[in-house]
Amino acid sequence: MNNKGFTLLELMVAITIFSILVSIAVPSFNSVIESNRVQTQADKFFTTISTARSEAIKRNGTVTICKSNTLTSCASTGDWTSGWIIFADADSDGTVDSGETILKKFDEVSGGVTYAASSNVDTNITFRPTGEITTGSGRLVICGREQTVSTGYEISLTAAGRPRKTKGVSACS
Repeated sequence: MNNKGFTLLELMVAITIFSILVSIAVPSFNSVIESNRVQTQADKFFTTISTARSEAIKRNGTVTICKSNTLTSCASTGDWTSGWIIFADADSDGTVDSGETILKKFDEVSGGVTYAASSNVDTNITFRPTGEITTGSGRLVICGREQTVSTGYEISLTAAGRPRKTKGVSACS
């Protein structure tokens, strides 16, 4: 007799092996997702800084990035995870006034990603028409829920306004 197919025992062994492999792979995959989430946020903020600096030079005017809960005005409390905006800051006061144009808005950060900033870039980052920042150098650390060195990023700003992104910061551990 020529039977095609699997016996019940063979099927149960195959399902058991598959279950073991999946249970090993899932935690590792969660770590990859976490790492990608943090990297995406670091890339987003790095691009925000580069965009604001370019706009200040292009417009020959002051451009500010500030944290914002409403995406229409700057917030003095909270952290960068509540969202932020880039705006043309005509009077260089670090707040959105009537007549000042909001250039770009960034929604609230989710997924357990945290931002920690040095005191001089804690509420806003303002670029002069030359591309320099008004507060001198600054540092922003972006960490994931796992708070491991391997998934954390640091964005540092020179006084000249140039950002640099570094992966693997001890501030996340």
